[in-house]
Amino acid sequence: MALGASRGGPLEGLVVVELAGTLAGELAGGLCADLGATVVKVEPPAGSPTRRLGPALPGEDSLYFQSENRGKLSVCADLGAGAAPAHPAVLRWIRRLLAQADAVVEDLGPGGLEALGLAPAALEADNAQLCVLRISP
Repeated sequence: MALGASRGGPLEGLVVVELAGTLAGELAGGLCADLGATVVKVEPPAGSPTRRLGPALPGEDSLYFQSENRGKLSVCADLGAGAAPAHPAVLRWIRRLLAQADAVVEDLGPGGLEALGLAPAALEADNAQLCVLRISP
C-alpha cells in the first residue's frame, strides 16, 4: 500500500507515523488506522514489545498486538536505547519519513523525542504542518 493510499473514512489520505510501544500510543495509532489513515508503525529490530505481551496462539504475535496494530504498515528502525543512541543515518531516515507525514503519535516517555533529536521544534522545521501527539500510558 502506498503512503496516503485510499482506505476510506474521515482520515483517508492522511499519513500517521507511530513511534509507540505501549497501549497508549498503539491504541491512538490504531484508532487513526480504523478511521482511514495510513499508519506507519516504527518498530525496533526485535519487534514491538507488545508482540510478546499477554496471550497468544503458538507461533503468532500476541492477541493484544494483533488487536491494536491491525491495518497498520510496519517498518523496522533501531532508534537506540539508553546509552546506545540511534545511528545518525536512521535518524535522518526517520526525519525524512516525518517530513512527509501529516501526524506523528509517540509514547516514548518524557523527553523521548528530544533524546533522539526529534523535538517538536526540530520536526516543525522539516514539516510545519506536522501534528505531534505525545501520549503517555
